[in-house]
Amino acid sequence: MILFFVYLPVVVFSQETNISEKISEIAEEIASEENDPGSIDQFSDLLYELSQDPVRINSGDESEISRLFFLTDFQVKILADYVRTTGKILTPFEIANIPGFDRETTEMLIPFVTFVQINRSSADSTGPHQSLLSNFIIKTSARDTSLLGSQWRILTKYKITYSSISAGFTTEKDPGERYLSGNKKLPDFISGYLSFNGKGVMKQIIIGDFSARFGQGTNINTRLMGKLPLSSTGYLSGRNEIRPYTSTDENKFFRGIATQLTYKNFDLDLFFSQNQIDAAINQDPDSSGATIRSFYTTGLHNTVPGLLKKDILKESDYGVHLSANYRNIRSGIVLSGTRFSARIEPDKTAPENLYDYVGTKNDVYTLYYNATFKKSIFFGEMSVSIKNKIAAIQGISFRPASRLNLNLLYRYYAPGFVSFRGGGLSQSSSNSNEYGILWNMTFEAARYTFLSTGVDLCYYPWLRYRNSSPSMTKRYELRIKYLPSQKINLEILYSSKSSTADGVIENQIPSPEETLSRSIKCSVRYAPNESVSFITQAGYKIVQSSGGAGFLLLQDINLKKSGLPVSLWFRYAIYNTASYESGIYTWENDLLNSFSIPVMYGNGSRSYLMVSWKPSRRAELRFKYGITSSLDANNNLKNSNEFRIQAKLTL
Repeated sequence: MILFFVYLPVVVFSQETNISEKISEIAEEIASEENDPGSIDQFSDLLYELSQDPVRINSGDESEISRLFFLTDFQVKILADYVRTTGKILTPFEIANIPGFDRETTEMLIPFVTFVQINRSSADSTGPHQSLLSNFIIKTSARDTSLLGSQWRILTKYKITYSSISAGFTTEKDPGERYLSGNKKLPDFISGYLSFNGKGVMKQIIIGDFSARFGQGTNINTRLMGKLPLSSTGYLSGRNEIRPYTSTDENKFFRGIATQLTYKNFDLDLFFSQNQIDAAINQDPDSSGATIRSFYTTGLHNTVPGLLKKDILKESDYGVHLSANYRNIRSGIVLSGTRFSARIEPDKTAPENLYDYVGTKNDVYTLYYNATFKKSIFFGEMSVSIKNKIAAIQGISFRPASRLNLNLLYRYYAPGFVSFRGGGLSQSSSNSNEYGILWNMTFEAARYTFLSTGVDLCYYPWLRYRNSSPSMTKRYELRIKYLPSQKINLEILYSSKSSTADGVIENQIPSPEETLSRSIKCSVRYAPNESVSFITQAGYKIVQSSGGAGFLLLQDINLKKSGLPVSLWFRYAIYNTASYESGIYTWENDLLNSFSIPVMYGNGSRSYLMVSWKPSRRAELRFKYGITSSLDANNNLKNSNEFRIQAKLTL
């Protein structure tokens, strides 16, 4: 079957293929570490937005070029300086010859940049531009009588832009939730915004739902969470931005008003937010008033207990960010506060919860800097929260030669540090009880051969989940890419992670046991010309001491008949793993502005077919059918089907 796939000629848009490959590189890493669909959703949204509104690379504007969020600050500055001093960039190959760039980075940029100088204001003056996208997804399974609604997942996104004004809304219904029924005839989740972008002192104002990030994000970061990359060397230096919220995560956004002001070398950001969030109430009959036991962050309200947790706690947030730019130095301060309508009182009977937050308010104060000196970037940030608990980040990005880039990062999050809307660079999502050091590099070792490697050593000074003593995690990664031409792309990725957890209990004292997970993934992409591409991938993973081993083998086919408005995506994969711990995550081509990263575990196969029909350049209809066949404990074959339908209209 693999040989059949290899020799079958297929056609695919190279731009969409590159987007999918870049999304999968980061998304699979996020999914393998923790189940955080919100971060993956925002990541895929950002890349698809860039593909629809490419960066004007010849603008020479650092704020415009920094929309390429996967570039380091050093690369953004070098690219802007090159355009201002040398002139317009005419071809992508010219970027590869700029110091700080290589062919691998250049190919990553191509789907998201334009070399034509576009005047957006004049383009928008012809009239409003609108887009409407709707998704319908269902998995066939036995009806769960505890669910309140249908099994369908329904998503709708609308956006309208006219000159400097844009507006939009997002609605979503998760499987099992009510839709246009119940006491409120509304979808379970509704988000919307109205935005104005100016060119003077008033740079931007947003009313409604928005996300924000300043500095390294230890204080405010509702954008991409600060998951530490190993062999991907971008994402380390910070970004300052406020932008409309268009994703579907029901927790990581603000709801209120935000504005960005700029004058000469100074920027001022102000925001206020008030939102109802989900939480679980303490069931203590002796309590004098209602208190909150924990936050409910899944966003699912498809059962009665889940529905009772919806919107019961009012959260108010405010923030001020002031930054100054002087030549090659940028520094700033961030002040933020969070207030709750009820007291947070988590269960502290377990020792690992000793430092959990208790109270109704929290303030965070932050100071950060970013300095460029010749071929180096130094960046750092320090935040102080309740009870003077500290979070600190210090890093350096150094390029001693055009083919070599080195990064070193140290972070420290004291037990008890709290920032409810923060997300700094760390291994855990809590940004607390952690300190460690990360080193990584990228090196063009030979012609067409790129080597990336990273090491992260992380120590947890206090107890945490499944660890009754201080613990440590070690991660290693090695990535080799061979790009002899635009036709062939070979990649080998090796990763290793060791961590500890409570093991055998003797005399009521658990002894720590180490778990070592190692995996290797090989992929080959062959494109005989710009319109032909297919990918073969194999993965193997072994988990010691209890997870066993597993493997995955898959083949993708992407077909578009020349002259016809129809495209096809097909995958067939087989897998066999000893347990869920040895399962392998893999990215799937999916509906626009959507994602699918199933974990393959057990013994079975996974295949899907997706069809895109474009009757015109303004309309597209996609249909995806997937089936997973697996053997249960009695060797009985079990099939799980999934249907996805999407319609997109652009006016």
